[in-house]
Amino acid sequence: MNREFGARPWHHPTNNAHARLQPAAASLTRHFIMFFRSVWYDFHGSLFRPRLFTLHGREVVIHMSKWFFMNAAVLVFVLFKLSTARYIGAHVVFGAFGLFFFLYNWTRHAVFSTIRSNISRERKIKFANLSKKVLPFHKYTGTAALLFIIIHATLVVSLFGFDIGDLKIASGFLAGLTLAALVISGWIRWFRTTYPIRIVHLSLGFTLFAFILLHLIL
Repeated sequence: MNREFGARPWHHPTNNAHARLQPAAASLTRHFIMFFRSVWYDFHGSLFRPRLFTLHGREVVIHMSKWFFMNAAVLVFVLFKLSTARYIGAHVVFGAFGLFFFLYNWTRHAVFSTIRSNISRERKIKFANLSKKVLPFHKYTGTAALLFIIIHATLVVSLFGFDIGDLKIASGFLAGLTLAALVISGWIRWFRTTYPIRIVHLSLGFTLFAFILLHLIL
């Protein structure tokens, strides 16, 4: 089925959804589990690894968290889909804005991952100061992302209806619930910072990232 942004509705009454989506659902479930196993491993000590690049014939080691590259890959993928879409509806525009605000906030995780790496103390201070400057806006950008996604979801339901059996809608629904929980935990953390709340907030961020990937791929 054509999944281009705004091109056609996501489902059709004549489709045998369960028969067609069963193999795809099994494959996506396996990839989903593999992704979380990777995240769990990363969270326990391997969030950062140096990258080796060749620049003007010289090998250069770039110390940067893999999350910078993952966020950039998602951003490039979304921009590519937007640029190649034949029609971009208002629901797509609001969804894209919500995603961009989330990626902006999620990049702070990449910054913290870099700070926890084995880079020099001077660079750690530089990244820490940068993170401190954007910290006051973190909760507001997260709330803005949630508002954009609420508008996105409202427009989608009005255009296509709410069919929880459609994986596209189901993944978006789960992503929206996770984003709401993420924003709420972020505000709670702002007023009262504890280790359990920090872990819950970070875990929700990982979960939301996975649901967003699933929603974009479908």
